[in-house]
Amino acid sequence: MDSILKKSKKLIDSVVTLPSNKNSKSRYLSLNEGLTQNTRIWIEGKVNPAASRFEINLWCASVVNEDLVKNGDIAMHFCVHSSAGYALLNSRTGKIWGQEERTARGRLPRPLLQNQNFRLCIEAEPTQYRIDVNDNEFVTFIHRHSFESVGLLSYDGDFEVENIFIQPPPAMVSAPLAEDSHVVKDLKWPKLPLLLPIKSGLQVGMIFAIDGRVTGNRFDISFYQGSNPYEDHNANVPFHMEIYMDSKAIVRNSNQLKQWCQPEKELTHFPFFGHSAFNMQIRVEGNRYQVIVGGRYVFDFYHRISALTTINHLCIHGGVEIHSLIITIPPLQ
Repeated sequence: MDSILKKSKKLIDSVVTLPSNKNSKSRYLSLNEGLTQNTRIWIEGKVNPAASRFEINLWCASVVNEDLVKNGDIAMHFCVHSSAGYALLNSRTGKIWGQEERTARGRLPRPLLQNQNFRLCIEAEPTQYRIDVNDNEFVTFIHRHSFESVGLLSYDGDFEVENIFIQPPPAMVSAPLAEDSHVVKDLKWPKLPLLLPIKSGLQVGMIFAIDGRVTGNRFDISFYQGSNPYEDHNANVPFHMEIYMDSKAIVRNSNQLKQWCQPEKELTHFPFFGHSAFNMQIRVEGNRYQVIVGGRYVFDFYHRISALTTINHLCIHGGVEIHSLIITIPPLQ
């Protein structure tokens, strides 16, 4: 995660205050380009000892002035009452506050209690803001104002802010589609597993581009050989990778004749964090599978079952959402 933040835009140095209200503890930060879908705002800090409350606001504006403070629209107001043990969320249109939403009393994550360090992530999802605390989902807030209109962030209260970063959505790793490519887009499966037949099996040069979001502590992606693996328990698994968020591990293996082989665990880096969106590419090469996440190489897995055309199912299972899937098939020679 540290390497990701280093590449993000640091905002803490751009804090401004209202000249006519120097006694206010509120600090305002310009988000410059504003928010886009899956933009993440990271806030690292520490709750003060004996803290009572602190708040974070997203404003539908780009300029700080007195009129904004009194009459401006607030897309999301997030207020933590550490001493009372709950958080509340709301929005404001002009001077009018909307319906308040509260978390259950006594259910605040430990990092938001007094004298604790925390790392908070606010992500602009298509229909809601998602707030994670130390990489664990805490609360969501349905949009009442368009997130594209948000241009300022402010914070105030009993906590110290060390760093604030804005991270743009993960870059898509694109590849030109061949004329006979098979494309599945905007998939919104209510639940997994996803089992996708692969016509004519795998081919050298085929690319699977998976756009999704981590939602749990583990998920797996597998290629199966033969008939439906949920009906045929003897089906071979030429390539299986299992992602563990807690231990930051990706375990790869294969299964032949109902026997798991030697697992592989070496990584260049662990590319997932929190409940984050991701783009993954699985490239089928002549002697291996190559996995790339967010445009960065992660690992190779060399073929243990080399008859690629007999591998004809893709399965995705576990704590993950799949938003789109693009399968690039190389053109015929």
